[in-house]
Amino acid sequence: FLKEHEEEYAGKRQFLIKNFDDLYKRDGYVFSDNCALTAGEVSASFSTNVEVYGKDGVKLGASDKAYTGCVLKNLFDDGTSAETKLIVSGDINADGIVDGADCLMLKQHISKREESSDDLCKISADLSNNGTLSTIDYIRLKIKIKNA
Repeated sequence: FLKEHEEEYAGKRQFLIKNFDDLYKRDGYVFSDNCALTAGEVSASFSTNVEVYGKDGVKLGASDKAYTGCVLKNLFDDGTSAETKLIVSGDINADGIVDGADCLMLKQHISKREESSDDLCKISADLSNNGTLSTIDYIRLKIKIKNA
């Protein structure tokens, strides 16, 4: 399908993912359930020229870890580009590691002790994909960490 419609989609400035094992698109973002991806692996997952930048705007090296909030720039042959952000499921604190620190942030948010104001981190914490953060997301995060 992509081969047949490549020109049509390229004209719409799409992020064409060729490796759906690691990435998928939803709600205008690119998601990954794999918390061990490098910037090079993310870039190679697209059928177009995509570069990965950190939140600070600096281009990541191929071996640098990808994390929630990385900016993906799709560079087109005509010199234009399109951008979206990467969300790594469970990487709530955007450090590229899904661990106990992420659990603590989610637990504090659910208990209303400390609510995150970062929308990307909230989306990353929504492991049940229902638009709200709850104990179910916390349990899923704990299982994800245990199985990593």
